[in-house]
Amino acid sequence: LWGDNKQDKQKTEELTNAERAKRGSARVNKSLLPDCPELKAVASVGAKARNYLKSVSFLWTERAHRLLPMSKYQEVIADMRMFEQEFNDAADALVPVYVTRQYEAQQALGGLYDPSDYPSASEVRACFKFVLEFAPVPEAGHFVVDLQNQAKDELIEQFSRVSNHKWAAAFAGACEEFRECMQHLLEKIDDKDNGKQTRMYPSLMPNIRRLIEKVRTANEFEGNADVEAVAAGLESLLSNVSLESLKTNESTRIKVREGVNDLLSKFDF
Repeated sequence: LWGDNKQDKQKTEELTNAERAKRGSARVNKSLLPDCPELKAVASVGAKARNYLKSVSFLWTERAHRLLPMSKYQEVIADMRMFEQEFNDAADALVPVYVTRQYEAQQALGGLYDPSDYPSASEVRACFKFVLEFAPVPEAGHFVVDLQNQAKDELIEQFSRVSNHKWAAAFAGACEEFRECMQHLLEKIDDKDNGKQTRMYPSLMPNIRRLIEKVRTANEFEGNADVEAVAAGLESLLSNVSLESLKTNESTRIKVREGVNDLLSKFDF
């Protein structure tokens, strides 16, 4: 995100020279608009959008590409359009105060301030873009190339092997995320010896239910009976449980704690 963090190469070189440090052993980073609430609002929306996508999709490649089941496409598109509108509104709100925020940055940064770091007031809006791109996941039968049969068969077999390996890793990741979710719930409802409870945020129950749905979506392709049993068991266990009851009712916490531990002990997934 523009303005959030930038390396100052000149100050980095000055620092390493002054300290007789090896080149590349340190770096000086600066925020171009420190303490700017409008920039923070833009960054916050971007972070929420990324976290949302992470919650409904599966890691697919080492370059952080994510896999989205087609059954979730319409829902995700609708939600991302709302994030995009919120992002654009936040970016639009920065433009009228940009010159003022740049002046404030000059005062805050002192010798780190460099006017060449800043676009003009007419150009700054173009620095903020909300982009969501989709690409299909090709299947083995999608190879339409003019190859000898043997070479084509080898390519198809290789592609299928790689794709299956990626999906196995994605499914394992979803299951591990689900297991961590249950462990996190146990930590939150653990009654401490000193009588103090761990703080529970309003996002706790929605996040758990979203992860139940996520692991079930992944399991549509696997048909793993243990995964479905755990997801169904946790959903049933929490069906009539509210955040308030977890906070105030000890018997509810005990029931949920015993139920989650039972689910974790019965199934290996």
